[in-house]
Order: sequence, then structure tokens, then C-alpha cells
Amino acid sequence: MTQNFTLHTHTLGFDGKNNEREMMDTALRCGMKTIGFSNHFIVHPDIYKTNFYPHAVLGGHGRMYNTNFTMAIDKFKQHYETLEKLNNDNINILQGMELDLFDSKYWYNGYAHAIKKLNPDYVIGACHFIEYGGKICNIHDMKLASPDDQDKMLAEYWKKIQWIAKSGLCTFLAHIDLPKRVGLGCEEKWIDAEQKTIDVIANSKIPVEINTALYKYGDHPHPSSRIMQMCADKKVPMLISDDAHHISHVCKYFDDAKKYADSFSVNLVGLDKIL
Repeated sequence: MTQNFTLHTHTLGFDGKNNEREMMDTALRCGMKTIGFSNHFIVHPDIYKTNFYPHAVLGGHGRMYNTNFTMAIDKFKQHYETLEKLNNDNINILQGMELDLFDSKYWYNGYAHAIKKLNPDYVIGACHFIEYGGKICNIHDMKLASPDDQDKMLAEYWKKIQWIAKSGLCTFLAHIDLPKRVGLGCEEKWIDAEQKTIDVIANSKIPVEINTALYKYGDHPHPSSRIMQMCADKKVPMLISDDAHHISHVCKYFDDAKKYADSFSVNLVGLDKIL
């Protein structure tokens, strides 16, 4: 096996399709020595007002959205209690979260309180949402925006990735070119923004994941090849993530991702260099 740990997984009760035990058992069968559970920790008072929220509810994913920290803490407490009961001697089980950050005093204070209550083993930094035009928008909202607004939103997206990298709140960064999933940000005009972002990430010494989720669509994973080359040039530490929302995703395409990483000679690091 290319890598004997997986840290980016999602379960029932959030936006995953399987429970914690099913995900753990699958990771064991794949030869994993460590599985980390990293469900979405998303808190914003206006999160229900995003254009995409009704679609998330229809898809059964509404539970991962929270308007206050008490809601999120309660969900994660129950989830972490379930993980503590798994107790399998053959695999190390870590309690993580995939965090969306928001720049407000309310958010910082609430998150500080949440971390004290939950004490996760690691935190994945992610950017599913930006604030634009007085609203919370995600990548699907970007896709539906006018070309002019798309460019402005993508510019904000890259600024936010830079801010997350510098925040010191996260263990590693997830799918840093997430808008690629809806076909945005692929043009060469975004090279400067990408390079500036990788420079910030390199200076912050925070690892970046190679996310294999796009392989099932016949595409290369996140990040794109040009960002991979930037990461290699700047010696950004990287790891492979499956972003598993179903047992069929666990460790899927890890060998393909390793070949992809080797083609750029990026610095793949072990678990001891991440946690």
C-alpha cells in the first residue's frame, strides 16, 4: 500500500453514506494502520441562507450545516463518543474535523470554545464558502454566477486559502483548488494567484493533500498539475487523501495518486510529519 493512513473521511450523520465502524472495517481491509474521521465543522449564523443550502438538504447533507457553535459541538461530541467505543487494536482511530473558517470575532471566539470542548487530534483546513456580495457562497454558487462575478469570487477564494494557510489553526489543507470540481479556475490567468498561494503555504510550512476524489470522474485529483509543479518547486509537504464519503472511496486511487505525486517529485510525508 502506498500510504498506510487515511485522514479525510466522512460518515453518516454528516454527509457520509456509511457509519464509523463500516469505514473503519474497510480501512482495515485496505491495510490501513490509521484512520482519521474528519466530518465537516461548519458554523455561520447565515449558513442556511446560502443558495445551495436547499440542495444540500435534498441530498441529505443538511445536518452538517450549523448556525451556532452549540449545535456543532453537540453533533461532534456524539460522533467522537462513537469513535471512542470502536476500540480496535489493529488500527489507530483519530478524531478530526474538516473546518470551514470565517473571519469574524464571533467565529474566532466560538471556535476557540469548541476546540477546548472537543480537543480534536487534527484539523483539516478547507474552503467551501466565501463571503461575496453580502452573502455566503460556495463553489456551486460560483458556477452559476456571471463571468465577471466568477472572477471576483475566485480571486476571493484564493485570498481565503492564503488566509487559512497563515491562520495556524489547521493541520493540513484540503483540495486547495476546489473550484476545479465545477470547472472553474482552470485558465492560465489564475497562475499568479495560484503561485502566490503556494508561496504562502510554503512559508507557513503546512502540508497539502492530494485529493483523489476526482479520479472517479476520469480527471486528475486535486491539485491540478500546474499546482503540483509549484508545490514540488517550493518543497511543500504533501499527503494522499481519499475524501471518502462511502466505503467504496476508502483508500481508492491511492496508488494512482502516488504515481501522480512521483511524476512531479513532490515531498510525500508520513503521519509523523503531519500530526
